[in-house]
Amino acid sequence: MRVAIFTGVVAIGLFFFVAAVASRYGPDAAQVPTVEARFLEKPPRHEAAFIQDWVVQHPDAARHYAFPILFPLDLIFMLFLGGFLGLASVLTANTIGWLKPFAWLLAIVPAVYFVADLAENALLARLLLHAQAINDSSVRIARMATEVKLFAAGIAIVQAIVVSALAVVLGAASGRPAAR
Repeated sequence: MRVAIFTGVVAIGLFFFVAAVASRYGPDAAQVPTVEARFLEKPPRHEAAFIQDWVVQHPDAARHYAFPILFPLDLIFMLFLGGFLGLASVLTANTIGWLKPFAWLLAIVPAVYFVADLAENALLARLLLHAQAINDSSVRIARMATEVKLFAAGIAIVQAIVVSALAVVLGAASGRPAAR
């Protein structure tokens, strides 16, 4: 359980650290999406032409979005977040007798989150470093990875909350601590 707590604390710290580092990489032009906003990874969705123009007009910001933000910082973050969500779910499920045989299954959704986030980062890094690779198809594929990432992360978070709450309630009902 200590490893799960460690991964959770590191993930929270990295969330703030990555944001602080990203704030250093403009662009400084008014009304232009910034690296700090991580605008390619969240709504509103931008069209291929807009993204290509942004990359061409702000090559330094695009390069810094790819390196160090997506790689290695976001890679480290996704490892710790996915690790935390998986460990928290599996280790907590192992404290619930009837859930223990199936606990390993609770690692699947956090693993899907990690794979989708890694795919998204690889696709976005390619677009950010090679403006000629940006077209409707490449943007659509990157968006699909983003949608899978967001959906899997949401499900993994809810899963960890539900399993943890269940362990607390069952531990309280039995008169003993839910976890050791």
